Amino acid sequence: MMGTQSDDLPRGAAVRRPLVDRGLLIVGLTFAAAYTVLMFAVGVVSSRGGWSGLSRITASISNWLITAIGLDATSSGIYIHLSNRTLSIDTACTAVFIMAVYAALVIAYPVRMRMRLVGLLVGLPVIFAFNIARIAGVAVVSVYATDYFTFVHDYVFEVFMVLVALVTWAVWLSFVQKHAR
Repeated sequence: MMGTQSDDLPRGAAVRRPLVDRGLLIVGLTFAAAYTVLMFAVGVVSSRGGWSGLSRITASISNWLITAIGLDATSSGIYIHLSNRTLSIDTACTAVFIMAVYAALVIAYPVRMRMRLVGLLVGLPVIFAFNIARIAGVAVVSVYATDYFTFVHDYVFEVFMVLVALVTWAVWLSFVQKHAR
């Protein structure tokens, strides 16, 4: 009877295992490549002013939510004018960078293209919607807790958006595990 590989080793010899699982390495490298390509594309589009339409749409929808929750606000172009501050919705405020991270995570995961499309078609709008809520939250802090504006804008809501992307990806992974065949 033929023995296993470990049976062929001398007694007490350690079995060497790779530092990183090959499948995990492939997913990691695919993520890095997809993220690099997406960020390059975002940068190229941004350098040509291509996100200005998304900035205007984000400002307009955010303004609608801000007024719906009872704050006095108006928008013009990429600006949301509050009683005490004007918010400028630039490319970073559109969540396009967080969406690129999420998209790269979805693209890197080894499933059929159909499942990836579901992840992108559902997940990206979810992240966009949470970003609109984030901007409304920033507006509320701007009006009612002015001293905390910078901290909340620069730190709290940045972490919030990363968590939104990761939770959205985790929910998609759960869906994939239940429905992939």
